[in-house]
Amino acid sequence: MHLIDLARWFLGDFVHIQGYAATYFWDMPVDDNSFYLLVPKRIKRPSCTQVARSGRTHSVRIYGKDAKLEISGLGGSYGVERLSYYQMKPEMGPPETTIFEYPMADDSWSSEWQAFAKDIEMSRPPSPGLEDAQAALRIVEAIYKESETGK
Repeated sequence: MHLIDLARWFLGDFVHIQGYAATYFWDMPVDDNSFYLLVPKRIKRPSCTQVARSGRTHSVRIYGKDAKLEISGLGGSYGVERLSYYQMKPEMGPPETTIFEYPMADDSWSSEWQAFAKDIEMSRPPSPGLEDAQAALRIVEAIYKESETGK
């Protein structure tokens, strides 16, 4: 769910959703693996989101026509949180790379709650809001439905 939220945040809504969810590792009644293809509506050039979370790694890669973003680490045993920006060159070759590291403590939950409280205080809709949650749940539902039918 969190990765779908991130994909929607970076890429917007999707015109095509294809995927599969299954239980391959843990003996439990819910899925522990999912694979999906989300084709964005608003991007006019090829792009791709790749997510890997195995062992002690976590990364999200977003490819565009002229650049690539790689978000890695979750802190703790997953490593320092890092954003790598790769600016592709027209002549190819190694891209210009800028890396930002975030070794500080993760205060994102506190920041989100403060922003949510401020939204309530100011009588404004929160962002992300209910519509974002519904859109992400529709994507998950489509992936589960496709997993059941095998199509």
